[in-house]
Amino acid sequence: MMGMLNSIGIQKDNPFNPDASTMEIYAAAAPEALQFMIEQYHRHLNPLAYEGKKWSLLIPPGVVVSEGDTLEIILLDSIAG
Repeated sequence: MMGMLNSIGIQKDNPFNPDASTMEIYAAAAPEALQFMIEQYHRHLNPLAYEGKKWSLLIPPGVVVSEGDTLEIILLDSIAG
């Protein structure tokens, strides 16, 4: 991960000061990156409840298990990878 960030100028303990042309590239790429992240979230972590609709559960099935008064957070195999 750090190598990928380093390739775009983000380095530990160094200020991130991209030039104007780099900021234009980031601004143009941001909407596409956001859409990709939303699609991946719904595809793998929290599938849509109905085909063709934009409804999903607030907490994906299997993530939280309630036993009496306690809640446990459980990592799904698809999340843990």
